[in-house]
Amino acid sequence: MRTPTARRALVALALATLWGPAPARAQCTPAALAAGTQTFSTRFDGLERSYDVHVPASYDGSSPVPLVLDFHGYTSTKEAQAFISGFKGKADTEGFIIVHPQGHENSWNGGICCGVAAWVLDLDDVGLALAIVNEVSSVANIDLSRIYATGLSNGGAMTQRIACDAAHVFAAAVPVSFPLGLVPFSQCQPSQPIALSHFHGLQDTLVLYDDPNGIFATSPESFAYWGQVNGCDPDSLSITFDDGMGSICETFLSCEDGVQVELCSLVGTHVLYFDDDELPIEDAGWDFMSQFTNPLTDMDEDGILDVDDNCPTVSNTPQTDADEDCLGDACDPQICGNRIQELSEACDDGNTMSGDGCSSDCQLASVQTKEQQGCINALNKSFARVAKSQGKYVCGCIKDGAKDKLPGTIEECLLPDVIDGQVAKAVQKALSAESKKCAGTPPTFGATGADVLSNTAIQKELDLVHDVFGADLDGVIIREAKDKPDSKCQQAAAKAVKKCQDAKLKDFNSCKKNGLRDGSIQSFVDLQGCMGADLKGKVTKACESKLDATITSKCGGLDLAALFPGCGTGNAAALGECLDRLVECRVCQALNAADALSRDCDDFDDGLTNASCL
Repeated sequence: MRTPTARRALVALALATLWGPAPARAQCTPAALAAGTQTFSTRFDGLERSYDVHVPASYDGSSPVPLVLDFHGYTSTKEAQAFISGFKGKADTEGFIIVHPQGHENSWNGGICCGVAAWVLDLDDVGLALAIVNEVSSVANIDLSRIYATGLSNGGAMTQRIACDAAHVFAAAVPVSFPLGLVPFSQCQPSQPIALSHFHGLQDTLVLYDDPNGIFATSPESFAYWGQVNGCDPDSLSITFDDGMGSICETFLSCEDGVQVELCSLVGTHVLYFDDDELPIEDAGWDFMSQFTNPLTDMDEDGILDVDDNCPTVSNTPQTDADEDCLGDACDPQICGNRIQELSEACDDGNTMSGDGCSSDCQLASVQTKEQQGCINALNKSFARVAKSQGKYVCGCIKDGAKDKLPGTIEECLLPDVIDGQVAKAVQKALSAESKKCAGTPPTFGATGADVLSNTAIQKELDLVHDVFGADLDGVIIREAKDKPDSKCQQAAAKAVKKCQDAKLKDFNSCKKNGLRDGSIQSFVDLQGCMGADLKGKVTKACESKLDATITSKCGGLDLAALFPGCGTGNAAALGECLDRLVECRVCQALNAADALSRDCDDFDDGLTNASCL
């Protein structure tokens, strides 16, 4: 429950009287961290993890300040999230400390999503978040009643899960572009009511806002569940924001213990920070979360209030702190490479090198059996087949639309429930291949399932064509009857982009097959090295030579910026580079999803952390 400030003070006084003198942590003086951003690392669950802590200039350590954890999206990074979310700047103006954690292999275990964290290792990322809270509060003066979470996409799923599993620590949650990711919803049973404000774009094509046939739950369904689980009065549902142009916020104003539950449905796409001019998420999110506080708690039930406990999440009544770092021994991180096999380590040979049987993160190397390799190769071949079929179908929609042969619009041709016969056959073959080749011991890395890879292949093709031509194909694709050269240019480029993507997927699969066979690929980290390998130069040929030649021969002298608004350049060479980068981005994201990898696609597409691939 949430308690007013005066009541919290009385509770603290009563408990302090009951439990006696303040224990170890109260005797520690949190450091006056320097203003700016610092990178910290910790070992959790046998893995080395990192997070950036940004401290506002106003912080001097004399008074407790709120703490916000801001989680990045799948395949993204902590740096990219800090760059795009706006909460880092908000921390400077409002005086709170903000943390940007890095997901393992760029992923978070938000339940149904995503990557290695969720689909392979089932990591305890909520536990990691609590460990980060412990560590930051040991070196900074944090108001433990005002700890909040927010995040985008997979980070939004992570924020939703934190609200489910850590309401005793986090006072409010602001997920962006992802509904509740636990299936069924009933798995989410917060220990106490928690305030939650969910922002989602109505035009989101990656995590659909309201598609009952989609992979994930709809935002309205998620909103309704949070209203229910927080005991909200249905009659208190009110419109708290309406810009008159389609963006609204609906809020349950009366819920148990004074919390509120909100859904802001905004005109915008998946990376909603770029579309929130009317209601900036960092402003509205902070205004919402900062209203709510948590009472003083003893989450590990060791008889020591969290504000005084040097390890609030692990019972440690003695409060031992051998290294006197204000973080109790029970919470000190494990160290890989010290020849001591600690919790969650499968081995520790005294170094952090791979290739000697014990990996750099103190896990045993994993060589896939011939049967497992057969399963992986069959699934990857199926993935490439579905992507190729869907890409061909997309090009067909563009061609028929340009020739006015469609019964409806191009966008209607691309609707998810309008599946071409060849695509349907490819999906069925994927399911059949999984049944035949994957019946035995499942691979330990490099594979998900036929349903995931099929959905991913179809969706990424749709994402790519909209990356190139914009959100509304019917408004951009030129009809041959109107301007044949322009129309033929667009059709030819779309086909060349498809062939570029096919080449990248085929090259990745060849590299993967060879590496699994000769034993050089023993982990998902090794496998990620196959991205961009270009073993025989065929990717360069398709994505540079032939793509550039198509633009030169079919689009010379035309208004390229208007024909390809996703790139917005009139220079033929720059257009070729842009189209290749768009393909690189979507292929990276698709392989991450299909193979449970977590390559940093924002860096991979152009070598820069610049939010170009999110």
